[in-house]
Amino acid sequence: MRNDAPPSDESPSVRYRRGMLRFGDIWTASPAMKLCLQTAQSVAALDMAVLILGETGTGKNLLAQAIHNASPRADGPFVEFNCASVPAMLADNELFGHEAGAFTGATSKRLGLFEQARGGTLFLDEIGNMSPEVQAKILSAVETRRIRRLGGQEPVECDVRLLCATNTNVEGAMALRELLAQAHAASQGLPPDDQERVSRALARINLASRELEQRATRGQDAADARLELQRAERDYDALMAELRKRDEPIATTEARLTLSSEEARRSPALPERAALVGWVEWRDWAWGYVARPEGVSWVDLSSLRPPKDVQKRAQRAVELLGSGTPSKELAAELAELFRCRFAPLEPHLNGVSRVIVIAQDWAALLPAEALLTGEPKDAQGSLASWPWLAERYEISYAPSATALDLLCRQRARRKDRPWERPLFALADPPFSSQQLAEMRSEREPVLAAGSPGPLLALNRLVRSDPTAIPPRLPGTRREAELLATTLGAEKSLLLVGPDATERKLFEASERGDLKKCRYVHLATHGLADGERPELSALVLARVPEDKDYDGLLQMREVFHLKLDADLVVLSACQTGLGKELRGEGVVGLSTAFFFAGTPSLVMSLWNVSDVSTALLMRRFYGNLKAGQTKAAALREAKAWLRNLRRSDLDQLGKGEPALSELTRGLGLDSVKVEEKGKLADERPFAHPHYWAGFILTGDPR
Repeated sequence: MRNDAPPSDESPSVRYRRGMLRFGDIWTASPAMKLCLQTAQSVAALDMAVLILGETGTGKNLLAQAIHNASPRADGPFVEFNCASVPAMLADNELFGHEAGAFTGATSKRLGLFEQARGGTLFLDEIGNMSPEVQAKILSAVETRRIRRLGGQEPVECDVRLLCATNTNVEGAMALRELLAQAHAASQGLPPDDQERVSRALARINLASRELEQRATRGQDAADARLELQRAERDYDALMAELRKRDEPIATTEARLTLSSEEARRSPALPERAALVGWVEWRDWAWGYVARPEGVSWVDLSSLRPPKDVQKRAQRAVELLGSGTPSKELAAELAELFRCRFAPLEPHLNGVSRVIVIAQDWAALLPAEALLTGEPKDAQGSLASWPWLAERYEISYAPSATALDLLCRQRARRKDRPWERPLFALADPPFSSQQLAEMRSEREPVLAAGSPGPLLALNRLVRSDPTAIPPRLPGTRREAELLATTLGAEKSLLLVGPDATERKLFEASERGDLKKCRYVHLATHGLADGERPELSALVLARVPEDKDYDGLLQMREVFHLKLDADLVVLSACQTGLGKELRGEGVVGLSTAFFFAGTPSLVMSLWNVSDVSTALLMRRFYGNLKAGQTKAAALREAKAWLRNLRRSDLDQLGKGEPALSELTRGLGLDSVKVEEKGKLADERPFAHPHYWAGFILTGDPR
């Protein structure tokens, strides 16, 4: 790292020259340091506290100054203080100042460093030398934006951004793994009084949301109801901040995208013949990495295709996958993405059969197993000959390497205690009175084999138009019943139809029923909000109306479910989407379920069809029951589905009566005699639209 490199002509705070990267006064050509500087640039724009870890002499103060200069507070003061330079007993006075007469010799008022830094940034170097008591006061000042001078009676408003640094392994300076563990402990271990406060706050949000919906339905003015909902959400956020502050005096994060070589050797996330694969992309440069027990290899991909182009290609590929139709354009995009991003890493994957993809940047949009290792000769013909990457590797995913390491260690600490029940499933909730009446009649709607298409009602459901009614998903009921039969119906717990409510889900959680179940399967619509991931939700029963619950299981409510499941399956559209935060992956529903207490999740990246999903899930759970690992079970189920012939569907229906309704009309029984020979080998689910959208993230074992 150096600060004497020639200046760049470029204007952004992160600059490039001849393979080097500059952030502020720091220049580097090292991939690891480029990653550090790129992360610093990401957090600079966010008005949040940052902890910088590093040995003495590595330039932590330069990095802090660069973060300040690249932040919205750049025009404000940058005040630096070395916590090791004063005795602990004087730190209070230095930081918060004093009033005249506060102690002997205090003849006049003195402003502390917090007030001197008002409107700007306060950088506390060597914060590891601070006592826990002073650290707690610092956190309170940052969260409340108020301080109290020594001898003062009234709080003083003080808007300051805090940057901290240390060269010691401070107990409070935790990476993502400790934050996850804390969040889990906070959600599961709150005292009864605090649990009641959280429950009341959530009930208030649900009540306000229901009032907003009812007024919109009646065509009445909903401005005050919308305002009440905003107040309720702010009060909930304030309550959670209070609880976090009380339970942990200072919480910090270290953004890391990959494990070190030494950590990779020790991590349970990397069993034999397994590797972590990921990409770090920024502006015009891109690197790929492969982490194996013997070390980490980096590959420069910048000369192949720029990150912006790769992101556009991935987005276009996802759009084409949504059609369910093979095309030359789709084949070309999938093959090109493999060529410029995955193929250069393969020399470092010799002997590897299991790959864990860190789902960030383009890899958060497009499942790697859908990449093509070459362009098929007949791109518009049969997909049976398309060379999928899924055929080379068993592929699973993780939000970040650090989170994966935590989740695997969390599972190892469980000590293999047995679960009392195999399955908890929620499915087929009604969203309108008409759907509820339909459920109670003998007449059932026909299941759709294709994709439900753009669910416009879902896109309008949250806030903008509470009157929107999502389509019913009757196939999810068949799906849940099939899974219960596969795993043991007599011990499985099912909430289907009118019972698939938010209230009954939380009642099961409070009774401890969820903790008794090895697998939790939630089959309903998903709402992904990329701008405000806290509004991402699963849509549960919306009728009959419940004054305490609005039927949307939002991210913040998932935190309070009491889970001990080995696996949660979100069998709903787009449950794997959310907002990408560099270093943490996609933040959305998946994040909340990890916090709630599961090491592994299966979720979807796009809209899926009832029939293909039910068939895939039935095969997947059957593989789990047979003893396969989660990653192996899902891989085999996907291969089985894409190779399933129309002639096989008839046999499935005859062999298992429960499948007959799902497969009706898809086999050969309904085909004219003269067409049966031609259609017998047709594979109706060979397109990756049907099998690639569901991914396993977290612990793959």
